[in-house]
Amino acid sequence: MRTFSLKKRRGLGAIWWTIVILIILGAMFPIQVDGYVKEYYTLEKIVMKKELKKTIDCDCNIGNNKEKDWSLTDLGENLRIIVDISSTEDIILKMESKNGIEINNRNRIFLYNCTMEGPSLVIELQNPWEMFGEKAELHGSIKIYHEYYKNVQTTNYTLKPGKVWTIWWMRILFE
Repeated sequence: MRTFSLKKRRGLGAIWWTIVILIILGAMFPIQVDGYVKEYYTLEKIVMKKELKKTIDCDCNIGNNKEKDWSLTDLGENLRIIVDISSTEDIILKMESKNGIEINNRNRIFLYNCTMEGPSLVIELQNPWEMFGEKAELHGSIKIYHEYYKNVQTTNYTLKPGKVWTIWWMRILFE
């Protein structure tokens, strides 16, 4: 009696596994239905690029009648200069590009966002001589960007009506 029941269980186990596999395959059976398909195309457009060429750290001290200067080359044709400097004393900021002296101001705070022609640039920070002048403590920076236009290819898509594959019961859920 015991051997008969074991054999019967083995036979039923194989049948159950077969039924389970058939149910899973039936649940995942794909069909083709009307839907939307992605149609890809490439588009070439001109975008402006901005590349940081140089950052000048202006956290320093400049003594009375002293100066700091930078002579920079190979920066690019069209430059965007962002100046953010504060000082404890009046200082002179002088910037000279291909077109000559573009900025020559005396102040304690400098906030500029301007364009200049490159490819070279001379920047000078000067603490002018005063009878009882003290050293100027500077904080801030000067950032120099090269701006240019570049052709870029982008891949976009549109949705077009067409045939798509899906599981048979998904169509019933989303109709």
